[in-house]
Amino acid sequence: MIKKQLTSLIKKQLTSSHLKKAVKAFPTVFGILGGIASLIGVFVSLIGVNNVALPAIISSIPDHFIFTIICAFFATFIISWIFTWQKSKVTYQVTGTTLTIEVSACNIFETDGTRVIHCVDTFDTALDDGNGNGIIKPRSVYGQFLSLPPEGEDNVATKIQKKLKNIKKESKDPNLPGNKDRYPIGTICDIQYKETDYCVVAFNHLKSGKNVVLEPMKINDYENFWDIFWEKIKTINIDIGQPLNITLMGNNFTDMPNIETRNILGLIIEHIYKANVRFNHIRICISDKDFEHIDFSEVPFICDYHYGQFRRN
Repeated sequence: MIKKQLTSLIKKQLTSSHLKKAVKAFPTVFGILGGIASLIGVFVSLIGVNNVALPAIISSIPDHFIFTIICAFFATFIISWIFTWQKSKVTYQVTGTTLTIEVSACNIFETDGTRVIHCVDTFDTALDDGNGNGIIKPRSVYGQFLSLPPEGEDNVATKIQKKLKNIKKESKDPNLPGNKDRYPIGTICDIQYKETDYCVVAFNHLKSGKNVVLEPMKINDYENFWDIFWEKIKTINIDIGQPLNITLMGNNFTDMPNIETRNILGLIIEHIYKANVRFNHIRICISDKDFEHIDFSEVPFICDYHYGQFRRN
């Protein structure tokens, strides 16, 4: 487990954004090391004046000048890389409350507490096999959830289908590619799998038709989803003393196609404030794909800014 976590941590530091930071810091680090090297050179010269034998590795530098320069540049870059090491977890205590918001680069399936998984409004459970069968991408968060091994006689899909029998439908659409029943956005299908609570939530609409296409989402639709979700989850029987884990869901808004990941994070945080949530700990899980688009050192400022926005409204 420790080896796996260490490997994951190092992998996160090999993103293009972090390497760019390391390159940017290179001249500064090189200058500092150059200054230190100069002082050592002066010291070594003084030792030489007194006819004291130099260590073999130092005395051989003039004979291996190019190799020495290459090693110096490589060592400087490694130090720059470590110097700009990206945080992967930040916690923020909301003023005047018991609520802690945690933003963490993690796999939601390895967290403690309740896990929120988003899906389309039909709650389809058929995985896409690459041959035109099924509509859920196996690599999506929902697809990974459906791919978990069975618990006894029931797999995840069976548990969801059983629970949906007791949830009110919104409409029926015979032209849908998978399930024909639609559920209102924000509908939560809560199940338990291997002693862990899951809340599967209808996040966006599936377009009517033979092809698997999602309805375009506007930023207002996104904000409305979070308003509905926080109201709905108050009615779900889950342990509020445990952390609630959500993912950084949402992108490609039609009215804001170039919205930055940090702004999506800010919207999620602002709606947590607005909802007056009953949880003491909410963890926002950042995937490997989104990790390089978020500067974790900015997270406290994002929290402060959106808390200010909430207070003004």
